[in-house]
Amino acid sequence: MEYAGIEGTLKYIAETVTELKREMLDLQTKSDLRLYTLKEIAQGFGYSTQTLRNSPWKIPNYGKPDEGCNPGKWYYKTIASWCAIPEDERRFKWEQMSSRERRKAMGSIPKTKTAV
Repeated sequence: MEYAGIEGTLKYIAETVTELKREMLDLQTKSDLRLYTLKEIAQGFGYSTQTLRNSPWKIPNYGKPDEGCNPGKWYYKTIASWCAIPEDERRFKWEQMSSRERRKAMGSIPKTKTAV
């Protein structure tokens, strides 16, 4: 489509911006619905999966997945909201939990040796 003059150029820019906004919203919606495995979360933060298993306060919801088990999967929004909580605060809460509360919180993450 050809645009003439300044009005045409401005119309082209407005249409392009509108289309880009639509595409960005579509990408954001898709990323909100994407599920991430523990391995992907570990890679994203530069940890090994074993490091995360040994430090459940680093895993969203202390390891309880949003969907599935073996492997558990978490939505991006869950990961983002978990990361918004300072790690010190998550670890303090973890250390205050009883063994029973920890097992319940961890959901389906396999048990590993953790400090009691």
